[in-house]
Amino acid sequence: MEAPEQVPQLFRDLQEDDPLWAEALLHAWPQGVHKPGFALAYAERWLDVEEAMEQWRRFGITISRSDVELIACTAIAAATG
Repeated sequence: MEAPEQVPQLFRDLQEDDPLWAEALLHAWPQGVHKPGFALAYAERWLDVEEAMEQWRRFGITISRSDVELIACTAIAAATG
Protein backbone atom coordinates (compact mmCIF):
# COMPACT_ATOMS: atom_id res chain seq x y z
CA MET A 1 0.00 0.00 0.00
CA GLU A 2 1.47 3.31 -1.05
CA ALA A 3 -0.02 5.55 1.66
CA PRO A 4 -1.14 3.51 4.68
CA GLU A 5 -1.45 6.67 6.77
CA GLN A 6 -4.44 7.64 4.59
CA VAL A 7 -6.41 4.51 5.47
CA PRO A 8 -8.09 5.91 8.61
CA GLN A 9 -9.52 8.87 6.65
CA LEU A 10 -10.64 6.55 3.86
CA PHE A 11 -12.36 4.41 6.48
CA ARG A 12 -14.20 7.45 7.89
CA ASP A 13 -15.26 8.53 4.41
CA LEU A 14 -16.49 5.06 3.54
CA GLN A 15 -18.32 4.70 6.81
CA GLU A 16 -20.41 7.74 5.94
CA ASP A 17 -21.14 6.64 2.36
CA ASP A 18 -21.23 2.85 2.60
CA PRO A 19 -20.70 1.14 5.95
CA LEU A 20 -20.27 -2.29 4.34
CA TRP A 21 -17.30 -1.05 2.29
CA ALA A 22 -15.84 0.41 5.47
CA GLU A 23 -16.23 -2.97 7.13
CA ALA A 24 -14.48 -4.65 4.19
CA LEU A 25 -11.59 -2.20 4.58
CA LEU A 26 -11.12 -3.39 8.16
CA HIS A 27 -10.20 -6.83 6.78
CA ALA A 28 -7.37 -5.31 4.74
CA TRP A 29 -6.15 -2.87 7.39
CA PRO A 30 -2.37 -2.36 7.12
CA GLN A 31 -0.17 -3.41 10.01
CA GLY A 32 1.20 -0.56 12.05
CA VAL A 33 -1.78 1.72 11.40
CA HIS A 34 -4.02 2.29 14.41
CA LYS A 35 -7.59 1.04 13.95
CA PRO A 36 -10.30 3.39 15.16
CA GLY A 37 -11.97 2.36 18.41
CA PHE A 38 -15.39 2.26 16.83
CA ALA A 39 -14.18 -0.54 14.55
CA LEU A 40 -15.16 -2.84 17.42
CA ALA A 41 -18.80 -2.20 16.56
CA TYR A 42 -18.24 -4.17 13.37
CA ALA A 43 -16.87 -7.11 15.35
CA GLU A 44 -20.30 -7.56 16.90
CA ARG A 45 -21.57 -8.64 13.47
CA TRP A 46 -18.94 -11.36 13.07
CA LEU A 47 -21.23 -14.29 13.90
CA ASP A 48 -23.70 -13.08 11.27
CA VAL A 49 -20.85 -12.74 8.77
CA GLU A 50 -19.57 -16.27 9.46
CA GLU A 51 -23.08 -17.67 9.01
CA ALA A 52 -23.45 -15.86 5.68
CA MET A 53 -20.04 -17.14 4.50
CA GLU A 54 -21.04 -20.69 5.34
CA GLN A 55 -24.28 -20.31 3.36
CA TRP A 56 -22.32 -19.06 0.33
CA ARG A 57 -19.97 -22.07 0.64
CA ARG A 58 -22.93 -24.47 0.75
CA PHE A 59 -24.30 -22.87 -2.41
CA GLY A 60 -20.92 -23.36 -4.09
CA ILE A 61 -20.53 -19.63 -4.69
CA THR A 62 -17.39 -19.28 -2.59
CA ILE A 63 -14.81 -21.48 -0.90
CA SER A 64 -12.99 -21.38 2.40
CA ARG A 65 -9.72 -19.56 2.95
CA SER A 66 -7.94 -22.90 3.45
CA ASP A 67 -9.25 -24.09 0.07
CA VAL A 68 -7.96 -20.89 -1.56
CA GLU A 69 -4.55 -21.52 0.02
CA LEU A 70 -4.54 -25.13 -1.21
CA ILE A 71 -5.38 -24.02 -4.76
CA ALA A 72 -2.66 -21.36 -4.66
CA CYS A 73 -0.03 -23.82 -3.37
CA THR A 74 -1.00 -26.35 -6.03
CA ALA A 75 -0.71 -23.70 -8.75
CA ILE A 76 2.69 -22.54 -7.49
CA ALA A 77 3.96 -26.10 -7.34
CA ALA A 78 2.70 -26.78 -10.87
CA ALA A 79 4.29 -23.58 -12.19
CA THR A 80 7.66 -24.06 -10.52
CA GLY A 81 7.96 -27.81 -10.78
